[in-house]
Amino acid sequence: MREVRTAFRRFWPLTRGDRKWLAAIVACVVVAALAETASILLFAELTDNALKAGSLAAFWGPAAAWLGVAVLGAFVGYLGNSLATWTAERFVLRLRAKVFRHVQELPPHFFQKHRQGDLVERLTGDVEAIEQMVVSGVVGTVSAAFSAVFYSAAALYLRWDLALATFVLAPLFLLAARRFSGRIRTASQDERVADGAITSVVEESLGNVVLTQAYNRSRDEERRLDREARAWMKASVRGARLSEMYEQFVEVVETICVLAVIGLGVWEISADRMTLGQLLAFAAFVGYLYPPIRNLGRLGLTLTAATAGARRLGEILDAEP
Repeated sequence: MREVRTAFRRFWPLTRGDRKWLAAIVACVVVAALAETASILLFAELTDNALKAGSLAAFWGPAAAWLGVAVLGAFVGYLGNSLATWTAERFVLRLRAKVFRHVQELPPHFFQKHRQGDLVERLTGDVEAIEQMVVSGVVGTVSAAFSAVFYSAAALYLRWDLALATFVLAPLFLLAARRFSGRIRTASQDERVADGAITSVVEESLGNVVLTQAYNRSRDEERRLDREARAWMKASVRGARLSEMYEQFVEVVETICVLAVIGLGVWEISADRMTLGQLLAFAAFVGYLYPPIRNLGRLGLTLTAATAGARRLGEILDAEP
């Protein structure tokens, strides 16, 4: 995590012109999470007062409120996502211009030590990885944190004892993310290096295609590209397998949690200590709670992988003009 903090502190100043928009995005995130929470509570009221009783008169009030909350949540969600995309692209534009400006001032021996394709990859893929850390990472963290807080509070409000019982398994998501983060970071770094090597081979081959044909070196160039492509494929497959392993583990844990909630709820209903609407709302809150916690774990993996890009960009920015 120290590498993540160091990289974040280095690139966060580039958001200086957009921080008011980041604040607006956070406000949209909070309102959207509140709207989702209110929708679930209204669903519980609708179940107990209208569906269970079969009363059409008890349907219209909660239904109208639910529709209003849904429209508000949809509008705020659209506004927040649009602002987030716009702000993220502005950050990428600003960072890429800064790195490119610095590259143009570097001495010739820097370019003798670094292949052109690798520099191209740093100006494209690595810049976008930094954006995932600084802008999208901040928005995603705030969104997941507020959603988790609101859903946890609503679940505690409905049944604090059942809520505490289901919260016990929540740390497993973060522990799993911590377990996988180191290996995913290594695979991500290897993949970016290999991607830059492929670009270098293609650029060099196309730039010297006349000489390659004249000296009959086409097969040598094909073997060179195949070697770099195989290295990229190996790193890419390793990273994909680790990410998929994490996702499937989290799915199993989430299923266990939801089944535990339903089992406890059935027991409570049989003892007349809980209504069907409360159980459905409680299960919905728990079902909505775990994805934000899972997203926090996934964000940790994304930030860890982005440190590879931060390190590679730092090599350029730290080079003396």
